Amino acid sequence: MILYFFIPIIFSIWVASEMHFMPRYVLHILPAFLIVISYGIVDLGASIAKVGGKLSRVPYIELIVTIIIVGSVATIAFPHIKNISTEATKNDWRAAADYLKMNAVAGDVIIIEPGYNRNPLLYYYNSTSCGTILLYPNGNITMIEEIVEGYDDVWFVVTRDIAYIKNGDATLSWIQGHTALKDQFKGVAIAKG
Repeated sequence: MILYFFIPIIFSIWVASEMHFMPRYVLHILPAFLIVISYGIVDLGASIAKVGGKLSRVPYIELIVTIIIVGSVATIAFPHIKNISTEATKNDWRAAADYLKMNAVAGDVIIIEPGYNRNPLLYYYNSTSCGTILLYPNGNITMIEEIVEGYDDVWFVVTRDIAYIKNGDATLSWIQGHTALKDQFKGVAIAKG
């Protein structure tokens, strides 16, 4: 049980250091977490019942206290859970790739920020058949400036995940200051510089 609880946490911390953290990345530890939390809630209910003096004589006081605690937490959490489930968070890579196919020409450079987003783009966009060059500077502004100076047309494919990489805010500011936004597709912005 200890390994089941700590190995996924360590794995999740490692994943979060590599890319933007999403709650779905830790769903695998949810069963162990709920077991620990439920034990704590029941134990807290029993402790409150013992301290209560006269309350300890009330039948099922531990159950009543436990229901009050769970109900309070649920009342606070449910509105936020509803928002998580209804907000669109999936990037529209297909539409972004279609836009690049129609607008980028052979010899153009496409910079993807952050670089780990290259896989979903490459699923829909084949740079070899289009004759474009894909680069992933991962927030290195000096490298971005060298690329822009070396090529006539440079496209930027940027997601909101840029805020979570090293130097991401400065990179985003540079892109906003040196490019023109061409289009946006559910979390994927395409700019040209």
